[in-house]
Amino acid sequence: MKLFIALFLIIGSYNAYSQCPTTLLSEDFNTGPIIGEVGSNLTGPAGPNDDIAYTFDGTPYGWFNVSTGLADVDVYDRHFDACLSSEITISLSMRMSTGAPMDIDLIVKDDFGVTLTTTNVVLGQIYEMHRLTFRLPSTTGFNFIIHSVSAGADAGREIIAEDLLIQMYDNIAPTASSPLPINVSCVADIPVADVAVITDAMDNCSVPTVTFLSDVSDGASCPETITRTYAVTDECGNTLAVTQMITVNDIISPTGSNPSAITVSCASDVPAPDPTVVTDAADNCGVPTVTFISDTSDGDVCNLESISRIYAITDACGNSINVTQIINIEVITPSVDAGLDQALCEGSEVTLTAFNPDGAAISWTPIIADGIAFVPGIGTTNYSVTAAVCGGECIQMDDVDVVVNPLPVVDFFGDNLFDCPEHIVNYTNLSSESFRCSWNFGDGSISNICGPVTHTYNSPGIYDVTLRVESAEGCVAELSRTDYIETLPSPVAAFSFQSSDIDALDPEVNFINESALATDVTWNFGDGSGEVNDINPIHIYPFETGGTYDVELTATNDANCISIAEKSITIKDVVLYYVPNAFTPDNDGFNADFKPVFTSGYDVYDYHLLIFNQYGEVVFESFDSFYGWDGSYGGSGLCQSGVYVWQVDFGLLASDEKKTDRGTFTLLR
Repeated sequence: MKLFIALFLIIGSYNAYSQCPTTLLSEDFNTGPIIGEVGSNLTGPAGPNDDIAYTFDGTPYGWFNVSTGLADVDVYDRHFDACLSSEITISLSMRMSTGAPMDIDLIVKDDFGVTLTTTNVVLGQIYEMHRLTFRLPSTTGFNFIIHSVSAGADAGREIIAEDLLIQMYDNIAPTASSPLPINVSCVADIPVADVAVITDAMDNCSVPTVTFLSDVSDGASCPETITRTYAVTDECGNTLAVTQMITVNDIISPTGSNPSAITVSCASDVPAPDPTVVTDAADNCGVPTVTFISDTSDGDVCNLESISRIYAITDACGNSINVTQIINIEVITPSVDAGLDQALCEGSEVTLTAFNPDGAAISWTPIIADGIAFVPGIGTTNYSVTAAVCGGECIQMDDVDVVVNPLPVVDFFGDNLFDCPEHIVNYTNLSSESFRCSWNFGDGSISNICGPVTHTYNSPGIYDVTLRVESAEGCVAELSRTDYIETLPSPVAAFSFQSSDIDALDPEVNFINESALATDVTWNFGDGSGEVNDINPIHIYPFETGGTYDVELTATNDANCISIAEKSITIKDVVLYYVPNAFTPDNDGFNADFKPVFTSGYDVYDYHLLIFNQYGEVVFESFDSFYGWDGSYGGSGLCQSGVYVWQVDFGLLASDEKKTDRGTFTLLR
């Protein structure tokens, strides 16, 4: 008899999986045709897809016709693709159609022919569910084989398959390595999350995706540790968390330069610490702080002492550097020498001048002025000098003895200390004794007369006068009066005035002082207006009256020495007059007579007025400019109304010139 094995199978290729678990094959043998391997055919008694048992035949793989009853035959050999390391489950419900049980091996082999799992089934007439579970350890493909160990006793029997389900379970998480840890100095240096740092993400079934999950800080600082987590996820949701450790630890010290050295004169001039002198403090992570640490002296106080002032530049992580500012103090202990001991006579001046090469402040005890002559008392006096710099921060001392023997008291005075050349001074010697005398008048002249002496200073200058007196005991006293005599240069008076013509209509004159060596000036303008002391005065002479004036400028210096300059100025006279053109001799008190009215410029003593009637007869004549015609003629009363001719002859005040003028006027009655 013939043996047939019937199965409904969907045979295909699976390279992509979109569900978990993934069904590689599911066949209930009731819904459609079965597609076999290459070279296989599927037919049945009623034709394709009839819902009865099917016979598989054909070579080289698939269902084999076992009607010959041959043993050790692969009844079914089917290849499937799957994911590496995935778990595969094959479930198959099957039975024999009739007859005795049949010995069958269910076998799974990988692509290399290595058996992954196998089970032996003695198949009877009752459906049995058989399940094989295995993993693909080294390949991505496997063959499911149903192997007939023996054909059985009755040929023509059928193997009936009810359900065949092959499923792949991807429960293998993706793989990936943790990215290399990152060490940064500053928070600002932390890179943004970048899934590209996961360079070796792999999955057994698909290309996994990488996503950023979180950054978690440990809350510490310097260093701070941040755990950055990425998720590597496959299509089945299997996830691997990989972490990248980021260490934020600023171990870089801040930077800054030593502040410029400064030099001060004294220790008291050393400025207070000021962190702002560190002008270039910088840090890689932020703004560092600058604090004063200490001042350290080299110990050479008052000997070019040097102070090292240290500032600390510190960043937020405590990284710190020190910078040093050198402060040089120029002061040194001054040198001083009071000089040699001295012996002198009473009343003599002695000058104690400390040798003070360092320019220190000098003070003496008893108090005297350094370098200034003074008269010490009789006896021996010890003078101590102290040289101090920087307000007494550094001092040095020395002393000297001054022995004073009695000596004459020298005194004198001059009677005229302030004058101009040819300056005569009468000196009087008031010394207590005058055994021998010597005068020095300061202008190169000397005298050995002890009694009163007169001296004349011929040149301007300031002169010191010295009288030296020697006593019978040989003690010499000398009195010098510094700047005692002052002989001033004599002033030189000079002036000028405007050169344009000046007349009585505009008698304003600008005077310009051109004096030399004068401190005061006095002007007399020669018109009786009084004196003025302006430097460059403007003077207005009387209006309408010309004339010549003598101007005098007196220049004076501080010694009341004077110089006088004189000049004459002429104000030209201007003739001003008017003649009425009518008059009314009607005894009403207004316009009652006719005459020319002169204002200025004419000679009142050289005046002649004539009035003619229309016939050329003289009806009036006057030699007095203040007397006019009243309109009458002889004893006949007033003349007739009408036009009359006038003529006036007059002399000019400014010259001997004669002027004649004539015209007409109307007499109205």
